Amino acid sequence: MNTQERFDVVEPHWFLIALLALIVSAASCSIGPDYSRPPVTTPARYKEADSAARIQSIDDVIKTQWWKMFGDPELNALEGQVDLSNQNIAQAEARYRQARALVASARAAFYPTVTIGVGVTGVQSSPTATPVKGPVQDKPPFTEHSLPIDVSWEIDVWGRIRRTVESGEAKAQASAADLQAAKLSARAQLAQAYFLLRTVDAQKQLLDATVADYQKSLELTANRYKSGVASRGDVLQAETQLKSTQAQAIDTSVQRAQLENAIALLIGKAPADLSISVEPLKTIPPEIPAGVREE
Repeated sequence: MNTQERFDVVEPHWFLIALLALIVSAASCSIGPDYSRPPVTTPARYKEADSAARIQSIDDVIKTQWWKMFGDPELNALEGQVDLSNQNIAQAEARYRQARALVASARAAFYPTVTIGVGVTGVQSSPTATPVKGPVQDKPPFTEHSLPIDVSWEIDVWGRIRRTVESGEAKAQASAADLQAAKLSARAQLAQAYFLLRTVDAQKQLLDATVADYQKSLELTANRYKSGVASRGDVLQAETQLKSTQAQAIDTSVQRAQLENAIALLIGKAPADLSISVEPLKTIPPEIPAGVREE
């Protein structure tokens, strides 16, 4: 074998190696730069850390079931219904599942796609058909079977599929954060409405007792007026105090109904299906952790 013949044999091998190296280097490329989180400078410690050393940290207090630190069984029962029936949380959870499905769909583009179809067709000649030429021939009916197979594969040379997967994963993480934010917001609103409801119950209890006292005062003043000891102005003043307190009690009842309806909506129930007993707040609020309270 001469030199020219050896060159012709070796050259295709070098060509294949060069082509393979080009494909590998192109596959390692990606569209656009990688995302890098911007640096954020945070303090190493609180300025008042020494004075707050004896207080619990907020990370130790606010946990998954943070509402249990109030020690209210009825609040715990209501908070347990938020995840099951709250429509805003259900909507956020559906968005999160959709984002995860889109990530799985984007990852599927890394692999070949094979499509298989099965077809069965019955064929029979029409007796009224006119032949193109020649005599009419009766052909027996027959069945055609088909099994088409389609294979496609898009090689991720420039990193488009990888970037699509990365974008989908970032959106899924954002949807997960939105879901947790929706849960935290609904639970916080429920706890706030519940404690306001208990505050209104305490006010209503105080107003009812005040109405009873003013009713007795009005009766005493009326009797004194009949005896000629008190004036007509004293009677009118006692009536004004009684009516004003009764109006405040009515406003408190309306406010309580509104809060009860808000709690019903937060746990996904119709207002007519929820009834919370009238009871003033008995639990002692926990100590506010460092980082939340104002010094």
